[in-house]
Amino acid sequence: MLRINSKQQKAPKRIGRYSILETLGRGASGTVYKAYDPFVQRHVAIKYSSDLSQIEDRQARDRVLRSFFREAYAAGNLHHPNIVSLYDAGMQGSHSYIVMEFVEGVTLKSYAKEAAPVDLASVINIVTQCCKALDYAHEKGVIHRDIKPSNMLIASDGHIKLADFSIANVSRSDDTQIIGLTGSPMYMSPEVIREEVAGPQSDIYSLGVVMYELLTGETPFSPGNMHSVMYQILNHEAKPVTRLRLDLPERLSEIVSKCLSKSLSQRYQYGYELERDLEVCVSAQYFQEEKIGDREKRKMLSKLAFFAGFHEEEVDGVHKVCQWYNYHAGQAIVNEGSTDDGFYILALGSVDIRKGTILLDTLNAGECFGEMGVLNDVPRSASVVAKSFILLMKITAEALESTSASCQMQFYKKFAQTLSQRLVSSNERCIESTLNQDKVKKQTNSKAANDKKKPRTIKKQQVKDE
Repeated sequence: MLRINSKQQKAPKRIGRYSILETLGRGASGTVYKAYDPFVQRHVAIKYSSDLSQIEDRQARDRVLRSFFREAYAAGNLHHPNIVSLYDAGMQGSHSYIVMEFVEGVTLKSYAKEAAPVDLASVINIVTQCCKALDYAHEKGVIHRDIKPSNMLIASDGHIKLADFSIANVSRSDDTQIIGLTGSPMYMSPEVIREEVAGPQSDIYSLGVVMYELLTGETPFSPGNMHSVMYQILNHEAKPVTRLRLDLPERLSEIVSKCLSKSLSQRYQYGYELERDLEVCVSAQYFQEEKIGDREKRKMLSKLAFFAGFHEEEVDGVHKVCQWYNYHAGQAIVNEGSTDDGFYILALGSVDIRKGTILLDTLNAGECFGEMGVLNDVPRSASVVAKSFILLMKITAEALESTSASCQMQFYKKFAQTLSQRLVSSNERCIESTLNQDKVKKQTNSKAANDKKKPRTIKKQQVKDE
C-alpha cells in the first residue's frame, strides 16, 4: 500500500528556472502550479510530485517516479493542437516535475456540470476534436487509458485539450506496458476491467462514456462502489441516450451504443470512423437549416467562444440580424478574389483556409473568418472550404451597423484581437520557416565541407597493349 506523509507541502518559490505564481490544484500524487518561464516569457503549468522521500515502500516510490516520467515521454512526443503540450521535465530534490502548456479555461468536468445536458452542437464539437487527438496519439503508439472529463480541458478559444498521460501505454518505449485496474472505474472499458492490454478501442470506449454523460447528464451505469460499477460494465447494457433525452436523433443513439460495445469487433476501431459517423448524423438528421429553432440558435450563439464578454442583450441583437448556413465537406464558403462583406463564425465543424493550393490554416468551432470583409470592401485574399459538415453564422457589415453601439464595439474589439493573434501566428510560422531553412542550409554546407575534406580517389585506367 502506498503511504505518504499527509502533511500538505508548502509551495516552493521556484521549480527549476520557473517562478511559481499560484496553486491550480492538488491531488493524491502531487500539486499543479501556475508558473512563469522567464526565458521564453510565457505562463506554464507545472505538475510537482509529492515528496518522494516520504513514500516508505521503495517499489511504490519507483512506481510513482515511473508514472511521472512515463507521462513526460508520452506527452513529450505528441505535438497536436488538441493535446496539452509538454515543455520540460526534471527532478528538484526529492520531487519530480513536468512543465506543460498553461491552458486558460476549465475542465470538461466543470463545464458539463454547469451545462448538462450539453447541447448537441457542443457535444459533437468536443467529441470530434477528441477523435482527432486520439487518432494522432494512437498513430504515435500512445494509448491514453484515462479518458474522462477531468482530463479534458476546454480552452477559452473553444479548443479541447487532452491532458494527463500518466498511466498511458506507450508501445514504442522500453517501459513495461500497464495491465490492470488503473484509472477511473466508470470510464474503464470491459477489456481493461478484465485486465487485458488496453488498445486504441479502449480509449474509444472511454470517449463514448464521456459523450453519453455530456448528452444525458448521467453516466451509462449507476454510480456505486468499484465492484458494482465494474460488474455493470461487464454484464449490463447502457440505456439508449434517446430514452433519457427525447430530442436526440435515433442514429446518434446507435453511434453512442457502438462506442460502448463490449465486443471489440463491434466497437469503432479508429477515432476518424466515429468522427465521420457523427458528421453524417448531424448533417443528415439534425442540423438541416429548417430544423434549427430560434431558441437553439440563440443558445448556440451564447456558448461560442467569440461571444465571451458580450452582454445578453448584445447577443440578442446579433441573433436578430445574423443568418445561418450549413455546408458539406468540400464546399467553398468563400472564394479567393471574390467580394463579400460577410463575417462568419463557426458553430460546428471545421474549415480550411487556402491560398491557391497552399493550406494556410484550419479553423474549428468557435473561431471566425472574414473580418476584413466587414472592415474593408476588398476582394478576399484566400478561399475558405468546409473540411467537414459545418454550421456557421454570417453577419454582414450592414447588419452589424443595425446593432447597438456597444455590440458594434464588442465586434471591433474581437476583430482587433483576431487580427493580432493571426499576425503573431503568421510571424511564428515565418520564424519557424526561416529557422528550418537555415538548418537545411547549415546541413548542406556541412556536408559540402566534409566532402572537400575527403581524399579524392582516382581510378587508374588500364591500357591494353595492342
